[in-house]
Amino acid sequence: MQSKAILGGALAAAAGVCGCGRPLPPAVLEAESGWARWRLEQGEVDAAVAAGADLVRRSGGASYARLGLAAALYRRGDLRGAEEQYRLVLAAEADSAPALFNLGRVLLDQGRASEGRALLERFVARHGAAFPELAAKAQAAAGAAARKVGEGP
Repeated sequence: MQSKAILGGALAAAAGVCGCGRPLPPAVLEAESGWARWRLEQGEVDAAVAAGADLVRRSGGASYARLGLAAALYRRGDLRGAEEQYRLVLAAEADSAPALFNLGRVLLDQGRASEGRALLERFVARHGAAFPELAAKAQAAAGAAARKVGEGP
């Protein structure tokens, strides 16, 4: 509870740093992203979505903010909203490891096996060496999706 109060105070103080129309300083972006993640971890999904949407707006659509919003939308069950945010990240950063992996999973959850598998395979090809545990999860999910639609062993 004390850490929540400290973080909330830091965010309130930092809010004065950013004037209207000026980009958020990196420290504020990091603090507010952390606050939204904390809300999500506490099960406050709607609050995390609201904080994430506000941060996306105030950051000018920063990829880091979009990734957080997408995670909150996914947790809320808004797969289309999560998909939209991950696609916006990929439009800005075509090789974004978290966007490739998570969009692949979102598409599989929507029953879009071919698209989901393609993104997971792209994630493994480009980032598998750096993230071996996620690569294993991506391969398992892609394989399960292929078997489900009769395209794999």
